[in-house]
Amino acid sequence: MFTPAQYGRLNTLRRRAWLVECARTGTPPNNRPAEDRWYRDLLWSAMHVRSSKECNHSIDYDLTMLAFAVVANDDREISYWSSAAERRFVWLVADRLRVLGKWNRTAYDWSYVRGIFEQMHLPDRIEDVPAVLMRNVFIALDLHVKRRREVAMVQQDGGHAPVHERRPWSESSSGELPF
Repeated sequence: MFTPAQYGRLNTLRRRAWLVECARTGTPPNNRPAEDRWYRDLLWSAMHVRSSKECNHSIDYDLTMLAFAVVANDDREISYWSSAAERRFVWLVADRLRVLGKWNRTAYDWSYVRGIFEQMHLPDRIEDVPAVLMRNVFIALDLHVKRRREVAMVQQDGGHAPVHERRPWSESSSGELPF
């Protein structure tokens, strides 16, 4: 399901696409049943769903917007939505690097990502990474950030593992294993 802000943008583009479709087919723009049928058919052809309520608010939104941009024949929107996944992952990776830099009081960039994930053979520029690989980079970097956060928490806690990481027997007063 999309967010209210996403529905606002979607409905604006959807209306423009519908008007283009009406001009192409000769359908009256105020024919609501025809518009609803067209909308559901377009969703089906783009993502195999019949309602936007079945959609994921991230990746499905990009595909939905791209489908309507194609029907509206809007080159600017097509260009924007065809690279939306890559743009989102670039932002997410940059965000994870900011979080990591905040803890370590230093700035990290793409060269840091390339260094810690050397086995991925990443390109020199972040813009050259396809969305599928960028998703894997984000997942790996997010896991790296979570590990670093746990190390920081352990150091702040005087060397104790975070509660969710403790084994049940390490919390017993006798120090004996429970079995």
